Amino acid sequence: MSFLWPYGFLALAAVPAAVLIALWRARRREMPVPSLMLWQRLAERISDTVQRRRKLVDAALVLAALFALLAAGALAGPLLSVSAKPRRVVLLVIDRSASMNMKEGAGTRWDTGRRILGEFLADLPPADNVYIATTPADDPVRVGPLTPDEAARAVNAMQPTQRPADIVSDVAAALAAAQALRPFDTLVCTDTPERLPDGMNAIGVGGAADNIFFTRFASADNKVLIGVKNIGDERKTMLHLAADGRAVKKVPLDIGPDEEKTFILDAPDLADAQWVEIRIEADDSLRSDNYFYAAREPERRIRVLMVGEDNLFVKRALKADPAVEFVRGDDPGDTEGPLPYDMLVYNEAAPAKVRDCLTVVINPPKSFGHITVRGEVRRPEITAVADDPLTKDAGFSMININTARRITNGGTVLVNFDKGPLVIRSGKLVCMAFGLSLENTRWMLETGFPVFWAKLIGSASESRRPGLVYVRVGNEATLRLLDAETATRRIYPNGDPDAEYEVDGFSFGPDRAGIYSLTDGTRERTIAFSMLSPSESSTQGTSKTFDKTAQPEPAAHGERDVPLTGALMCAALVAAITCWYVKR
Repeated sequence: MSFLWPYGFLALAAVPAAVLIALWRARRREMPVPSLMLWQRLAERISDTVQRRRKLVDAALVLAALFALLAAGALAGPLLSVSAKPRRVVLLVIDRSASMNMKEGAGTRWDTGRRILGEFLADLPPADNVYIATTPADDPVRVGPLTPDEAARAVNAMQPTQRPADIVSDVAAALAAAQALRPFDTLVCTDTPERLPDGMNAIGVGGAADNIFFTRFASADNKVLIGVKNIGDERKTMLHLAADGRAVKKVPLDIGPDEEKTFILDAPDLADAQWVEIRIEADDSLRSDNYFYAAREPERRIRVLMVGEDNLFVKRALKADPAVEFVRGDDPGDTEGPLPYDMLVYNEAAPAKVRDCLTVVINPPKSFGHITVRGEVRRPEITAVADDPLTKDAGFSMININTARRITNGGTVLVNFDKGPLVIRSGKLVCMAFGLSLENTRWMLETGFPVFWAKLIGSASESRRPGLVYVRVGNEATLRLLDAETATRRIYPNGDPDAEYEVDGFSFGPDRAGIYSLTDGTRERTIAFSMLSPSESSTQGTSKTFDKTAQPEPAAHGERDVPLTGALMCAALVAAITCWYVKR
């Protein structure tokens, strides 16, 4: 027993004071009366043995003293120390990425991880709290609190996705969301435990992958480009092409260990197909990446790839047109065949190879192709703007720039300044030699800025035919939805043709690959999702023995203080009411 404010016991001085007051009020007092005859007759009738003396201490006095005692105890803030049971808060971060589907022996990496997690949860005391987060991250980021039994049922109900994951960033996000839970223990179940920070508890599942998978796809007219990579032993198998669910073509595939091959195939039957499926006939560690899907895009669907630094102003200008699909990704480099993009934007980056599609390069840090870029110039002054459809109403004549680079070898000059060209065009290449940041220029806030990008989008869409395209989650792809599109369903592969998925805001990204139909109630459009990225398909899992004895133990048996102030105040109130009733 302890007390928060022992000075409260000074109130006990009220107890002797109450007794003294009662004794003083009970003292014998003399009163003059005219005669004692009445008392003499009364005394003759009452026996001495039954005569009662007036009590000096009565029930009211006892209750008053008890009230004072309880009130003083409550003022002192008593705390009762009781034994505390051990309790742990555990944060589980579970890897549900595509590589967890890799076969390991009779099961998969996911089966192994789920079994070990079940054993871990079974050993936790029922009083422990468990929180669950996943990678790739779901919404909400963290689920809980759950009892160990509830957490075990939740883990058993989970399945791995066909999406890639960034284990490092997703674990960091889960830890950030769990800051309010401290202190807590963290346990991560993944096939790449070596990527986690040192000292973090992990269940490592996995081993060397033996896998063949698709790396790229593009289409143009009646030709398709297909990239395939093999990890493991040499394979002799077949590629199968299907259009709208019917077989179209079979191609022999002979590929060596750790080899990547690119095929350019003639496929006239794909010219009018709404969607295609490409399948590798192979029994390997991961079956889900043996299938690739692409669908015919709607009219005027412009796919734009941004490489390099992100730029909010450019993204807003491009996404102002609902026909634009915006993708953030890496430089295609010297990839063979046509690209699945209509426009490339390099911001603060230079292309490794100038492609035969509309390309906009913003403030390149170095020379590229036939374009020579030199050092910076301070406060350049615009001297001439060419009379060109691309520059008309773009506001270049009034643009103010802090620094720009010098282009000494390029193409047609669209905007010139006192030290040389500022904006040039060479075929389908447009190069701007200044950065688009508010520290460098305010052009992005002028009305001419979106006009310039709208004209670029228009030139990218001229005389183009809808092709076969796909969305690969993991390349920061955002599927831009048309107005009023609120529901979708998977139409291939079959299995859940009637299952509808909710559409979140302006984007849609399922967990399974396939052909999906998106509708607004009156019209439908077909979209292909091919989930796996080459890095996910080639993930070499790492096993890590999970030693339960090495895990942090819950807090040892200790004591916790239970406040008694409320109970004493209630008892004091009861004593006061009883005292009032007795004296009434």
